Amino acid sequence: MLGHDQLAVRAGWDRMGVGTLESCKAMEVFDAMELIGSAIAGATNIDQLLSGVLESMLDIFHCDRAWVWHPCLPTGDAVELRMERTRPEYPGAAKSGAQLPIDDEMRVILSEIFTISSPVELINDANSTASIHEAQRRFSIQSQLMMALHPKGAAPWMLGIHHCHDKVEYSNVKRLFGAIARVVADALSSLIATKQLRESEERFRTLVERAPEAIVILDCETARFVHVNLNAKVLFGRSAEELLQSGPNDLSPEFQSSGKRSSIDIENHISAALNGEFPSFEWEHINSAGEVIPSEVRLALLRHPTQKLVRGSITDISSRVRAQEERRELEARLAQAQKMEAIGNLTGGIAHDFNNLLTVILGNVDLLAMDLGNRQLVTEQVAQIRAASERAKSLTHRLLAFARRQPLQPTVVDARKLLMGMGDLLRRTLGETIDIEIVAPNNLWRCLVDATQLENAVLNLAINARDAMPRGGQLEIRASNASKVPPQECDGSDEDGPFVLLTVSDNGDGMTKEVLSQIFAPFFTTKQVGKGSGLGLSMVYGFVRQSGGFVHATSEVGRGTKMKLYLPRAFAEVATAEPQDVRPFQERGGKGEYILVVEDERSVRATTCALLETLGYRTCSAPTAVDALDLLDNNRNIDLVLSDVVLAGGMDGAELVEIARRTRPELRVLFMSGYSENAITRSGRLGPQVKLLTKPFARGELDRLIRAALA
Repeated sequence: MLGHDQLAVRAGWDRMGVGTLESCKAMEVFDAMELIGSAIAGATNIDQLLSGVLESMLDIFHCDRAWVWHPCLPTGDAVELRMERTRPEYPGAAKSGAQLPIDDEMRVILSEIFTISSPVELINDANSTASIHEAQRRFSIQSQLMMALHPKGAAPWMLGIHHCHDKVEYSNVKRLFGAIARVVADALSSLIATKQLRESEERFRTLVERAPEAIVILDCETARFVHVNLNAKVLFGRSAEELLQSGPNDLSPEFQSSGKRSSIDIENHISAALNGEFPSFEWEHINSAGEVIPSEVRLALLRHPTQKLVRGSITDISSRVRAQEERRELEARLAQAQKMEAIGNLTGGIAHDFNNLLTVILGNVDLLAMDLGNRQLVTEQVAQIRAASERAKSLTHRLLAFARRQPLQPTVVDARKLLMGMGDLLRRTLGETIDIEIVAPNNLWRCLVDATQLENAVLNLAINARDAMPRGGQLEIRASNASKVPPQECDGSDEDGPFVLLTVSDNGDGMTKEVLSQIFAPFFTTKQVGKGSGLGLSMVYGFVRQSGGFVHATSEVGRGTKMKLYLPRAFAEVATAEPQDVRPFQERGGKGEYILVVEDERSVRATTCALLETLGYRTCSAPTAVDALDLLDNNRNIDLVLSDVVLAGGMDGAELVEIARRTRPELRVLFMSGYSENAITRSGRLGPQVKLLTKPFARGELDRLIRAALA
């Protein structure tokens, strides 16, 4: 049904007479453009636009067919029909579903049409090209008018009309056709741009929604988010509605961990983004539960005609931060372990040299005491010298324990039996104000340690726990099986175990982190002067590490302390040291046995020889292993070699004995040392056949071990 305006236009064509299109009056042209304008104005997409325009053109030009080709490229083999509208009696290509082939001559014509900006008229006559003639015959075309459209952002289009009943001259309506074509091209440009913008926005929205990080878009003028994706809702634990009523300040603590106020830093970062920069920084957010979320934020300006928008990409880096913290803790523990190792090396060296000096002092005190007879005053002074030397000897043994260079005698130890057996001792030592609980399962593995040193370690820890509970408290000693040591509890070492775990826990005063980091350092103590040597925990640390285990301590001020000892599990029975005779030793002296003393320290060598001679032994001495081998080759009467472990000259005591026993397998040997090295005692652990005289030694101890070695 045609409206009033359309009827007026149609009447104008009728007055012109069938078969001719004469000049249109101004009003008729105006009505035609208004009709096209109405069709364009009501269109929301390209199909609506084309449908309305083509329907209007049927009436405006009183034609039988109006059509649009797209894409219409002269380089192709055919043109594609985008849409057409026809009179019922003249159906077109759309109904038949045909494409319109083009030949070389048609390509030339199309190329020419694309180069001009006005309509082109084609008449059915003998001069038509083959493809045009075929199309005219197939679709009953008598006359046609077409014009190329060049909308922005798209391939060329072709707009045209057909008259099929009679041939028509178009000269009087070309200007109107051209005007309509240009208006349609502009409308297509607008709709294409709108479509492309919509598609772009949809792609952007899809990218934002599917992005692996949280994304928010901030309106800088309102300081509120205008868009958030799913990951943002998950990260902050809030709904989209809540987030769209929020801004960066609402999702941040008042102060960052750096001490800076969050609101000031936010403003600085957003200003940088508005200036075209791309700020990237670490930030702390807060979720709906009040938890701090370490994040990495990247900002970028979003171009918008009316708003100042900044996009924020937020990545949760909690895992990375935790890994960094764990790495820092591991590095700190490694540094502490390296520091302890360095201190241990220094301590061990000092103790070794000090033991040599004490050996000389104690030996000469014994010799002096023998010569003094009954001179009481001098004898008392010598006794004081001896007592001071014995205290110094005890101190060096503690230093060697920390340095992991004390000689150990590891045996298979039933830790459950050992701990239960210490119950009465611990209760008497700690007093009635300490409630002691010892827990050990029946299936507890056995461990491979020096039993005496383990008892000392447990006693040391118990006494430390008592001192941390001056008003009384609870002490728990718990044993369990552990297949491996957690990485954070083994100084960064790679140790799979298995272990027997002893845990000593108290509910005392606890320690600060600063104090906890130093507890294993020698001579470090928090006790009053004279109340502690600062070597108790150092000895525990050295003993456990030398045994192949680990020590880990945790503490919290006001909550107490927990000490964990990881001791290596014993898989097979190990020969135990022969039980020592605990009866007082009576000096018996020698019977003229010949003893070779091998010691690179001249004063120690001389003192040892002098002590042996007072005991009734014959002696010879050598400063190096090479000299000792010469003496052994030239003197078959030597009954025993008393050799230091570490010797100058490139050959140690173990190598000396190994070479000597090749020719004299029956040769008796006694080693002496200020500390035990790997060559003799396998990382500080005495083998069952190794006899060791520990420096410094007194005359009686020297005689006892010499007699045992000769037995």
